[in-house]
Amino acid sequence: MDHDLKTSFWWPGMKRDITEYVARCLTCQKVKYEHQKPSGLLQPLEIPEWKWDSIAMDFVVRLPRTQEGFDAIWLRRYLSDPSYVLQPEEMDLEKNLTYLVQPFQILERSVKRVHSKEIPLVKVLWNNKSAYEATWEREDDIRNRDPELFN
Repeated sequence: MDHDLKTSFWWPGMKRDITEYVARCLTCQKVKYEHQKPSGLLQPLEIPEWKWDSIAMDFVVRLPRTQEGFDAIWLRRYLSDPSYVLQPEEMDLEKNLTYLVQPFQILERSVKRVHSKEIPLVKVLWNNKSAYEATWEREDDIRNRDPELFN
């Protein structure tokens, strides 16, 4: 373990300090290889003749208990489905790999009252963003920045 640390850190007596720390650390002792039970041989699953003929689930058991009292997790495998693949959207990037976001459309208007003051707001849809990512901005800021949106 000290070999990994030596690439980034070093101090006099480092190996001794690490050995002493690991010897006192309860978590380190629990995960130490010699304290682990050997895992059994992996058993291959039979190939079913018909779908749902045979179902298998993999569980990792004897973990430290959670607050709810669970000590196992269910391992699930993901089978790739080409319909889940998202196509990247083309973006015009600057040389420093940034892109310019401009207000595209005003979706809603609202007035917020804070004490005796009224603040007009607009919900702005930005280019390269979905309606879900629209933000509320002060109307006067957007009107000064992009007056053509209010025509």
